[in-house]
Amino acid sequence: IWECWTLLSAIAGFTSKILLSPIHLCDSFRNPALIAKMISTLDHISNHRFINFYDYGWREKEFRQYGYHFLPTKERVAKMREGIKIIQGFHSHDVFSFSGKYYNIDRAICSPKPLGKIPLWMGETNVPEMTENIVEFADVFNSMPVSLEGFKEKMVVLKNTCDKQNRNFDSLGKSLETQI
Repeated sequence: IWECWTLLSAIAGFTSKILLSPIHLCDSFRNPALIAKMISTLDHISNHRFINFYDYGWREKEFRQYGYHFLPTKERVAKMREGIKIIQGFHSHDVFSFSGKYYNIDRAICSPKPLGKIPLWMGETNVPEMTENIVEFADVFNSMPVSLEGFKEKMVVLKNTCDKQNRNFDSLGKSLETQI
């Protein structure tokens, strides 16, 4: 698999209509402050065609192969949550600071800002903490390949979590990833 940011930048340069997005961009593989700047840059060079598909990462082997520390699932989800808050903060404040368990940002700047709101896609309902973050932050839920029955089961989990968090289930976009 090609490195996503390099490839997306190249594609942005020779296309003008297709939307650009990594799939399951792992929070632990790049600092979210840097990601915020990369998103803004790619959004500008693509004329606002970028979608942020963000995740906590789940392939332990991939973490180990590249020398990244593989935290327990709940911690990776909590770390991803901080990453989302940092990216959103960079895109909505002129100067941004953040102090968390995993990340600390001190009066950092992301300029220019993206051309508009960057859609946030997130996936998978197999970890309750992730589902809670999807309902809180995501514009679109994307399911990994699954049968239609499996997709319906995920929709029940999402609907229940939306109800618990007082989010309108219909305001959350739904996508079923498939393979051909």
